[in-house]
Amino acid sequence: LFTLFLLSSFTSYLPSATAQQPVYDTNGNQLRNNGEYYIVPVSGGAGIDVVATGTEKCPLTIVQSSSSTKYSTVFKSEATLPRPINYITQNMAFSIKFGCNQYRGRPWTVVRGLPEGLALKLNGYTNTARVLRIKPYSPGSRNYKLLFCPDGSQCANVGFTLMLSERKRLVVSNTLPTLQVQFQKYGPRFAMDNHLRSVAE
Repeated sequence: LFTLFLLSSFTSYLPSATAQQPVYDTNGNQLRNNGEYYIVPVSGGAGIDVVATGTEKCPLTIVQSSSSTKYSTVFKSEATLPRPINYITQNMAFSIKFGCNQYRGRPWTVVRGLPEGLALKLNGYTNTARVLRIKPYSPGSRNYKLLFCPDGSQCANVGFTLMLSERKRLVVSNTLPTLQVQFQKYGPRFAMDNHLRSVAE
């Protein structure tokens, strides 16, 4: 019994099996660390855009585009492991920055203390955090959701609120509609394609 107790105590501190589950792009390939992808909303709209809202003098607010605009993004693992990290896996801490566009290299941040709550913005604000995580939208699905998991607090989904322009402002909330996405590998062919269709992951 004592041996079983020790085994139980040890396994209870092991990382969740979900933490090592792969995340797939729309081609069925695993999401690569430092790979470049379009984040494609399943519910429609081409992809992710950046606009100016409120008193912003330049575009800082990350939104779901209502037009053909889409910008590629780069996913970088924030995990600390003794070996190279080749892939982004479910529940792995990672950060996002924009890829091949005018916002290249600009990181996404979660900004606290705004009227709209926790909002996703380009860097330029104070009181921010960068680390996000990915989980399937539903068990076994290859549609995904992004989560913000501050240290010592419960995770919350990246969702959206509607704007007057019909764009959807990305915010962190468990009460608003959740942004359901898939990841499409960036490439010259896709960079010119303004008619993406939703593909279930």
